[in-house]
Amino acid sequence: MNQYQHPCRVNPSRIALRSAKTESEPTTIGDTVQSQYTTARIGVAAALSVGIAFAIVVLTRFLREFTHAGLEGRKFIHYYSLFLPGLWVLLVVVVLAFRNKPQRDRIWLWALTGMLAGYASGVISVTFIELFHPDGWVQVVIHSQRFENWVTRLGYPVVSLNWLVGLIAGVVGNGINRLRV
Repeated sequence: MNQYQHPCRVNPSRIALRSAKTESEPTTIGDTVQSQYTTARIGVAAALSVGIAFAIVVLTRFLREFTHAGLEGRKFIHYYSLFLPGLWVLLVVVVLAFRNKPQRDRIWLWALTGMLAGYASGVISVTFIELFHPDGWVQVVIHSQRFENWVTRLGYPVVSLNWLVGLIAGVVGNGINRLRV
């Protein structure tokens, strides 16, 4: 090979390298539509699974002592109206981030994501419930200085089985997502 090639000459190995870099991006309208279909399917599967998990864990009499702990009257509605959309968003975001990974361990991804999303959504919901009180920000700042309040804020999602709702939502979501329509 000549070291001093003319700058207008194209090296064939550079062309192959350029084409290899762009193969992972959607190149046709069909690839883009397929990607949007997968996104919508994951979103619908997660929404259905969150609803099913909520009905199984929260609305049954068997686990009512845990899931209704400290949530009398309107607090129950406020808490779960924050918890369920939060769980859905966290579940969808993480599963979409990993949708192009190998399919072999997908149920573990959905289950672990659901469990962690359930816990995180519970912590977020507890914090926002505190913010809805009069002087909410002030109370959250004052309460955050005491260790007992951190234990309550971080422990409540464990006691109220939010992690279990997320785990069941993840497993059911994986099953719904595997259905071929």
